[in-house]
Amino acid sequence: MSLDPTVVQARPAFVRPIVAAITLIALGEVVIFLTWGLLLYPGQNLWILGAWAAICSVSLGAIIGALVDIFVTGRRAASAAFVWTAAIWFAVLASCTYLCFRIDLAAGGRFGAADAPTLFISAGFIPAFLASFLYAWLVTTPKGQGLLSRAGL
Repeated sequence: MSLDPTVVQARPAFVRPIVAAITLIALGEVVIFLTWGLLLYPGQNLWILGAWAAICSVSLGAIIGALVDIFVTGRRAASAAFVWTAAIWFAVLASCTYLCFRIDLAAGGRFGAADAPTLFISAGFIPAFLASFLYAWLVTTPKGQGLLSRAGL
């Protein structure tokens, strides 16, 4: 059984937002793991931190990519697509930051939520805000799409 050629041609437009989101979030999770898990709050169980980072990377990336596919891909053009994509990215990651903050507080503040709540929240919100523009540029502009194509995505 072979796929309809139009499906094969449309596939990258729907796969790229998911794979790009997972990749960017994985990079961010590595930075978070190194900064919060090893540098600022050493002595934590690295297996748990690693599993948390891996699960967050895949799940958050899949959620963001799927939401972009549902609300943006093929539905919005140009600047509207960029704004919607950036807003989806930031909304999901800001919600995740707040959820992680509450979980850390409930778990005794092992990763800084109790000691430095402003730093904890801003260390999630600021990178999420800045990365929202990078992600939106990658998946909604011709130059970003070209870069993803050259990267094999």
